[in-house]
Amino acid sequence: MCFLCGAQADTKYQKGLSAVYRTQEYSRRVPPHAKYKSICEVCNLEYALLSSICEQYDVSTNNSLEIAYFYFDDFLGDVRLRSNRVGNIVQGDGDELDDPEIANSLIQPQYFLQPVYVLDENHRMAVVRQVMRAAQESGMKVVIGRPFTRFESADAVFADEETTRPQELLGLDEAERFGPLPSFIENDRTDSHLRRALQLFKLMSMVGQDAGMSNPYLQLDRDTFHSIANFAVVNHDHAVRLTDLKEYFENYHETEFMEMKTVAERGIDLFGKQFDSKYKKTKIFREALDAFLSGKNQQMDDDRLIEYVESQVYAAADREDYAGHATPEQAKAFVEAIREYLVENDLYDLKKLSDWENALVNSYYYAYEQSL
Repeated sequence: MCFLCGAQADTKYQKGLSAVYRTQEYSRRVPPHAKYKSICEVCNLEYALLSSICEQYDVSTNNSLEIAYFYFDDFLGDVRLRSNRVGNIVQGDGDELDDPEIANSLIQPQYFLQPVYVLDENHRMAVVRQVMRAAQESGMKVVIGRPFTRFESADAVFADEETTRPQELLGLDEAERFGPLPSFIENDRTDSHLRRALQLFKLMSMVGQDAGMSNPYLQLDRDTFHSIANFAVVNHDHAVRLTDLKEYFENYHETEFMEMKTVAERGIDLFGKQFDSKYKKTKIFREALDAFLSGKNQQMDDDRLIEYVESQVYAAADREDYAGHATPEQAKAFVEAIREYLVENDLYDLKKLSDWENALVNSYYYAYEQSL
């Protein structure tokens, strides 16, 4: 059968070294002891057409090649975005998409093929970022995939058919819209759009550049307030003053951000304002997390656990001279705010709390600085 579509095939796939798919490349549609894959007449014709177009526009097929397929959602009659049908290779960050001129034509096809090279997962994210930016600027939808995957248009403005796990975890595998919905439209998902994705890409790039990372797009594995704040605080010297970071939290993680700011404000009420080291600013919060971990490890029920944490936190605040006059009521309010954050963000069990302890400390530190 054809290794691309599964149809009956008699022709052997023998394309040599300059092939879109390697001749000896693995395929599940190859008999166990067969030397070559098979290709059907339809896919063979498609292959010939794409190879001809690539050759015409000096696009090499020696490397792993994918296609970003730009298209309009509806037929527009006489408008094409590009004067050429095929662009040259996109290889990562930078303004490499060529031929931006708009051309009018009643008969020319209203789509644009952009071949892209993908070297590894981090490089793929850089390519996706550039393709998303081009889609946003042009107002065209785009689908990324390997050649001959039977392209189908999508409801989303961006879709990646070859998505990776890091993309999925960060919500960068699909974008439903170009920008956020108007405020008067009620919708549970407000973050699936190109503007959010490009802001997140910008944050990862800024933090990665400050830390000298070679693969910044693979360092962040969750799009949550505490994970992003932790990523920024650990890797950027001035994370607490990054305007882009604060705007991202206010736009897309406002609830989490405000909940942690509430925790920080309760911590300031209890422990006083600290202007010295990060250690002092986060000390009472770390005491609370340690008490939660200790109580959960002893399998305390929730009421007893809260009482235990409150007592540990009050004792820790009361014995510090610089903390001011701590009260049990302040300790209770602080612990209640922490518990609410943990419950709301699905971190209120022993393993998750242990796994995310350092990230929570750094996100508390970020919120503390914003409160100051």
